[in-house]
Amino acid sequence: LRASYGWGFKAPDFRELYLLFENPSVGYLVEGNTQLSPEKSRNVNLGAEYRPHRAVWLSAQGFYNDISDRIGTNLASSDDVGPQRFIYQNVASAHSLGIDSNLRISPLSGLRFDLGYSWTRTRNESDGQPLSGTPLHRATASVRYGVASIGLETMARAAFIGSRPFFQDSDGDGTQ
Repeated sequence: LRASYGWGFKAPDFRELYLLFENPSVGYLVEGNTQLSPEKSRNVNLGAEYRPHRAVWLSAQGFYNDISDRIGTNLASSDDVGPQRFIYQNVASAHSLGIDSNLRISPLSGLRFDLGYSWTRTRNESDGQPLSGTPLHRATASVRYGVASIGLETMARAAFIGSRPFFQDSDGDGTQ
């Protein structure tokens, strides 16, 4: 069993401040924002791991994050001509809560299956909408096989990421 409480501080990185990335073949661009404030958060985590058999491992974790000045990308206002513009912006107050769960099965020597699922609910406190770009559901799967004596290891992975909504600042005031 595990429990933790923490608080953090994240200064905007170079990309969030100064990036200008254009992808004209797909029709979007991402812009940095030199007016970003540092992000601050407080977090609570509760988790458990269980191994009912040597070949089976389970874990689950619940979390709650209270965030101020969260740094994220939003769809910026633009005219109908030209690419979609995404810009880094601060969200004054937000929170997220969710669960992460994992299952690992190793039925044979060198063979391992991993399955994971995450459910994350987010909320921008200023407008009640989910945080832009954060999926509610995410699932992962992988299979690994290795033979240590000959140095062989192979792996295949897959991920499902649920819809990631983006909200537009239609009037340019920094809110959606």
